[in-house]
Amino acid sequence: MRAPILDAPSTVALAVKLLARVPAPRDARDRDALARVRSKARTLRAAVLELQRAWAARDDAERREKGRTKVRPLDLASDAAWASLLARLEAWSGIGAEARAAELMALLLPTRLDFTRLALPAQWAVQQQKLDLVEAEGLARDLERLAGAAFLRAVRDTHEALGVALGMRGDAPPEPPIADVLQAMRAVHRAIGAYALRLADVYDDVSDEAAAAIRMALAPIAEARAAAATRPPSEAGEAGGPDTPVPDVDDA
Repeated sequence: MRAPILDAPSTVALAVKLLARVPAPRDARDRDALARVRSKARTLRAAVLELQRAWAARDDAERREKGRTKVRPLDLASDAAWASLLARLEAWSGIGAEARAAELMALLLPTRLDFTRLALPAQWAVQQQKLDLVEAEGLARDLERLAGAAFLRAVRDTHEALGVALGMRGDAPPEPPIADVLQAMRAVHRAIGAYALRLADVYDDVSDEAAAAIRMALAPIAEARAAAATRPPSEAGEAGGPDTPVPDVDDA
């Protein structure tokens, strides 16, 4: 038995309806049969929770991507500050004076400005490590003497502004992968189908009362299928979301 073709909001809404109607055994005759049903229901619930997690992760990734367009000027300012600091140190090396300038470049910028090509959170983390090294090794005095206090201050100020815009504190956390919502939704559809099939399998083995509960439990699928046949998936039923409460399935 296959689930109707639905989008993510309608899929979550259907699954929530199904989980709210999972039949509970009323007597010993039904206990074993409905225990097998509840096992499939728990699998369905786990699939729905994974879909919601994937959906929320995708939304977060999209929000981060939109936010990057707002921090782009701050990123460019930070890149320019580091480039200016490097240029000031290179100027000393270019005339063969101040070996300390070459030492500072080797310590702080061994690959020049390669770090400015990283994803913004990773770039910010590398910059933070470099500034931590400046503090730990007491390099600020030599940097101010050779490059100029204004240039080191620009590096620090633009780095701080970029960090505030990114919401970074300390080392940057790894970027979470963009979740595959479609794959998670298909898993829910498979779980709905398996759950419905299990309900049908035990229908003839349970009491009349439990059979009536099974018919009620299957009703949301028929309703969703009828709606999907006449309307687009996005309009085929109630809408769920990443934060929609998902009924628990106990061990009754």
